[in-house]
Amino acid sequence: MDITRNFIKAKRPCAEGFRWYLRHASEEAGYQDLLDALVAAGRVDDACWLLSQFGPTDSVLALDAVDASALVFAGTLQVRGAIEVDTVLRVGRSVRAGGGVRAGRLVEAGDELRCEGALHSGGALCVGGDLRVGWGIEAGSIRCGGGCSGHGSRRNACTSARAAPSSRTA
Repeated sequence: MDITRNFIKAKRPCAEGFRWYLRHASEEAGYQDLLDALVAAGRVDDACWLLSQFGPTDSVLALDAVDASALVFAGTLQVRGAIEVDTVLRVGRSVRAGGGVRAGRLVEAGDELRCEGALHSGGALCVGGDLRVGWGIEAGSIRCGGGCSGHGSRRNACTSARAAPSSRTA
C-alpha cells in the first residue's frame, strides 16, 4: 500500500501527528514501515489510529518470542513462545502464541486470538473473531466478536459483539 502525504491528509489526522509524518516519514516508506516508525518514536496511539484508518494486511510476522514496549502490526502475528509488551499489542488480523500473552494496557486483534498460555491485559481485550486461551483470561474489559473460551480463572466474562441489545430504557 502506498501511503502519501495527500492520502494521510485525506484521513484528517490530528495536527501533531500530521506534522510528525511530514518531518519523519519518507514517501517511499511502506505501511508497516510507518507503523514501526511511529511505535519506535513512542507514538503508539498514532500507530493505532493509522491501523484503524487503513485496516489490516495479509502480511504474516513469525517470531520465536516478543518482548517489547509496544507492538502494532497490520497483518497476522505468529509467535512460537510468549508475547510480552509493556503497553499495547494491536494486530490487524490474528494473533497466535505458543505461550502466554501479556500487555500492560491493551490487547487487540482484528480477527481471532489464540494462545496456549494465560492471557493478561492491564486494560481492554478486544478480539474481532474467536478468542481461545489455554489457561486463564484476565483483563479490565473483554469484547470478542466470536466464541470465547479459556481454561482457569476469568476475571471478566466475555461480552460478545453479537449479543442482543440491552433491555434498558432511556
